[in-house]
Amino acid sequence: MAPDIDLEAVLRERYGILHTDLESSDAGTDSRTWWVSIDDVRCYVATWVADGAVGSLAAGVQAAAVAERSGVVTGAAVEALGGDRVLLVDGGSLVLVHHLEGTQVDDPATIGRILARVHAATVGHESALGLRWPWVEPARLADHPDLQQAVASALDDVLALGPLVTGVVHADPSPETFLRLDDGRDGLVDWSGAMV
Repeated sequence: MAPDIDLEAVLRERYGILHTDLESSDAGTDSRTWWVSIDDVRCYVATWVADGAVGSLAAGVQAAAVAERSGVVTGAAVEALGGDRVLLVDGGSLVLVHHLEGTQVDDPATIGRILARVHAATVGHESALGLRWPWVEPARLADHPDLQQAVASALDDVLALGPLVTGVVHADPSPETFLRLDDGRDGLVDWSGAMV
């Protein structure tokens, strides 16, 4: 169960952000999310995850920062007063990202162009992330020998291709993650599943 976090105190003491209104977005077993508003304007999204998901959260923060160099707005993480972007809070980690206002992009060609821009901009930055493909582990499929053999064969085929151009991928590009911002820029949010 996620702890009862005093987010108002964390925002005040660690970010120097005062006079906030908080709205809990969801509360999972191992995570919590809040909308953070200042003067009735939604400015940030705060996410806390339990220790087991910290690697993914930190990788997503780094990926969003790298991807924003493409010109696509990613809702990058806010630096805390000490310069950290991921904070240790109550047995887990917390990140505060900029909230982006916009409309959902539904056009597949536009979505493809956004992904292409982001992925091209992240080539050469793979070492920034700890999460690498392939994450599939055939040994975990021992109870299903036919599937295990098929997965192992597919991985062998990919590895036989030789050196590939790699970069950072969003890894969870669902429709609601693509935004056309009010100023006309493209946005791609929620980088928590990012990997190489």
